[in-house]
This record gives sequence, structure tokens and C-alpha cells, in this order.
Amino acid sequence: MARVLTAKDLATYRQTVLVFMFVAPLLQLGVTQGIYYFLPKETERIRGRVVDALVVLAIMGLLFGVVIGVGGNHYLAGEFSNPQVAELLLWMIPFAIITLPATLIAPVLVMRERVLLSSIFSVIRQLLIGACTLIPLLVWTNPEAPLIGHVLAGVITGILAIVVMIQATPRGAARPAFAEIKELVWFSFPLGVASMVGAISMKLGNLIVSVSASPEIFAVFSMGARELPFIAIVTGAITSVLLPEMTRSFERNEARKALNLWKLAAIKASLVLFPVTAFLMVFAEDLVVLLFSSKYIASTGVFMVFLAMLPLRVFSFGSILVSAGASRFILWRTVIWAVVCFGLSLAFMQVFGIIGVALGILISQYLLAFPLNLWKIKNVTDSSYWKVVPIKELGLIMALACLPLLVAIPASLLLGAPWSLFLGAAIYGVLLAILYGVTGQVSLKGLHERIRRRLTSAL
Repeated sequence: MARVLTAKDLATYRQTVLVFMFVAPLLQLGVTQGIYYFLPKETERIRGRVVDALVVLAIMGLLFGVVIGVGGNHYLAGEFSNPQVAELLLWMIPFAIITLPATLIAPVLVMRERVLLSSIFSVIRQLLIGACTLIPLLVWTNPEAPLIGHVLAGVITGILAIVVMIQATPRGAARPAFAEIKELVWFSFPLGVASMVGAISMKLGNLIVSVSASPEIFAVFSMGARELPFIAIVTGAITSVLLPEMTRSFERNEARKALNLWKLAAIKASLVLFPVTAFLMVFAEDLVVLLFSSKYIASTGVFMVFLAMLPLRVFSFGSILVSAGASRFILWRTVIWAVVCFGLSLAFMQVFGIIGVALGILISQYLLAFPLNLWKIKNVTDSSYWKVVPIKELGLIMALACLPLLVAIPASLLLGAPWSLFLGAAIYGVLLAILYGVTGQVSLKGLHERIRRRLTSAL
């Protein structure tokens, strides 16, 4: 899109998608998190619990469609100073009605111990959506074509997701039950509001810049204000696996066991996220130019600020707090953080321009949200601050992640962009693998044995 569309057309596409992404956490009402809490406990009405959640999400999708259809699209287009957004938003109505219920597929399949099926379905779904977005873009070089392709692919895969998750549950009572729906929504709603506020705060930069600047400036900011796609795969997979086990641990009053599991997951996640942060901090400009072309080189600064938030992603705060039943805390913590984040972003924008918006989000994350999360985890697990965070292990991994740069950076200078990025990545990856193996962070012998067992089983 960065290469084919003009900056204004790219902004039109991203503003349209931003509207749905902005409100989706509220429309979900926290149900996708709450189901993790209820489904492991359910024994008699498993399919019914899933149907309850599907009904709630379908109703919220319809509500979104009504608001957009009766004039919300024109109001938002006016706020964005981009009339083209009004027409494109109408395509998001069927997308919302189908894809909101489909967001349950990952928690349902994980709860039913169908993790492999969940992974396969997710990969196929993303590949199909990617293809249906890309191919129309190359044929019709306008923002409507990729959006319509995205919507159609999302609707088709959303219907398949609903069928798959229903079939993954045992036969039994499946009619929606008002009492159980009420219980689910009552527990999940604080999580939904917290998710909405959290999503708003993370997308706050996009909203502030979109409303206060031209579509072209918004395009530059939005291309940098992003998280690498595979990061969500790593953190999402960890959360999906952690939640059921930690929920059971808290149910058995084994809070320390849940904490140890959470810390282990943070250490494992850091093996991926810390090196990504260290490497891309140095090669950020090369990556931005490679992905989006030189006309978006101004996005590099914003991209680096968002990269600086990546180390916090090793901590799956939501998983342990939801498992402990701390949904109310998640709500008020997120509200406080959002207010501070909004104030800092506006203030810094006046001083530093669009990069100041990203700095406001970064500072509020480290100086407010992070300490609040640690305080609550300390309380629910009856631990000390020093025992909540595995400082020694994480410090070692961060050091190992930085060491290969001493060789990768000078070697990459031998070539011009983008080859410097590829050479640097190759050297960095090899040296990091050696360091991980020597220090015992990754057991190559254990990896070899697991691969051998898998191949033997397959044959």
C-alpha cells in the first residue's frame, strides 16, 4: 500500500480500519477474556457457554452497524476531514457482525485443547485475508479495492471460525441462557472497558494525529506507530496457554505456582522480543525504507519510540490478573493510565511534533502502567517486588541480545541499504544463536530430540 497508494489514499484506508479497531475492544465487552475464566470451570454446558458468548458478540456487531448506518460514518469522516471515509465505513458493517463472534475461536480451541488446530486456522485465515487485500490493490490502485477484499475474506473466514468452534465443543445444551449471559457480561465488562481504554490509549496517537493533522501527516505517523505483526503471535500464544493453567492454580489457592509460570513465560518471551528490540533499534531506518519506501523515512523516529515499548510485552500482565479475578483493578488501572497518556501525548505534541505523541505513550507505559501492574501482581500472589520480576534472568538475556551488535553493525557497513540490513541480520542471528547455546538459554540437544520424536511419530 505504501508503494502503490498515495499518502492520502493510504490514510483513507487506515482511518477506515482504525474506526473499527478503535471500538472493537468495547464491542467485545471483554467476552474474549472472560471466556477464559468460565470455560475451564464448565462441565455440563460447554457448548452453551460458547453460544452465549457468540450471541453477545453478534449483537454488539449489529449495534456497531446501526450506529455507522444511521450517520456515524459521515460524522467520523467529518472529524477526519476525509469525506471518502464515510463510504468505506459502510463496508465495515458486515465485517463487524461476523468477525466479532469469530474472535472467540482462539480461546475456545485452546480451552478444548485444540492448540494446533487454532494455529493452523489462524495462519490460513491471515494468509487468505492478506491475499484478498493485496491482489485487488494491485489490480485497482485505490483504497476501496483492498478494503473490500479484506472485508470479504474476513466474513468468509469468520463464518468458518464459528462453525469450527461449535464443532470443537461437545454436544449438549446449546441454547442461549440469559442467566449465564448476564454472568459472563457482568464479569467480563470491566475487562472490556479496560481493553477499550487500553486500545484507545495505544491508538490514541493515531486518533490525535488524524484529527489534528492532514491525511498525509497521519499516513507518515501511522506507518511508524505500529508493532511488528509476529510480536502479537508470540504474546498471544503465550497468553492463550497461560490463562487456563493460571486460572486453575488460583482456584487451588496456589498463587505462587501461577506466579512462577508467569515469570517463566516472561523469560521465554524475552528470548525473542529482546533481540528484536536491540537489532531493530539500530537498523530501524533500513527496515522502514525496505518496507514502506524512502517516502516514509520520516516514520523512523515514531517507529523507534514504539520499539522501545517492546520489552514490556514480555510480561503478560493481563493473563495473570484475569486469572486472579482482578478485572476491576484492570479497569481502573487502564482508565488512570489512559488519562495520563492522553495528557502527556497532547503536551508533548506541542513541543516535539508527531513524535511527541509516541513519547507520551511510552513514558506513561513505563512510569505508570508498569509499576501499577507489578504492585497488583505482588498483592494477588503475596510476594515481594523482587520476586515478581525475574530481573537476573531478563538482564542476562538483554545483555546477550546486545552483544552481537558489536560485530553485526561494523560488518553491515560494508554494504549499502537494504543489503546492510540482511547482512546485519544474518550475522546477528548466528552470533545470538551461539550465545544462547553456550549460556544454556536454548538447549540444542533438547531441540534436536524433540524434532527427532516428531519426525518418528509422523513417519
